[in-house]
Amino acid sequence: MLLDIHFFLIENGRLPKLEGVPDVPTDEQNMNPTKFKDHFSKPRRVATRKEEIMRLRVAMRNKELDCIEQYLSRCKNDNIKKIH
Repeated sequence: MLLDIHFFLIENGRLPKLEGVPDVPTDEQNMNPTKFKDHFSKPRRVATRKEEIMRLRVAMRNKELDCIEQYLSRCKNDNIKKIH
C-alpha cells in the first residue's frame, strides 16, 4: 500500500484531493516511514473509505445502484475487489 502511494505521488505529483487530509506528504514524512504511515497514509486511507461510502450512499439513493454487490462489481479499487 505504501509503495502504491509513493509511485502515484511520483507519477502525478500529488494524490487526489480529499476534504480534511493533505494530498502531498511533508518532507519530514517522506524521510520517516513511521510518520509517513501515521500522519499521511492512514488518514488518507480513512478519508478514501469515507469518500467511497458517501459515493455509494448517493448512488443507492439516486437508484443508480440497487445494492452493494453492484457497487463492488463496478468498483475500480483493487483493495475493495479483494474482499468481493
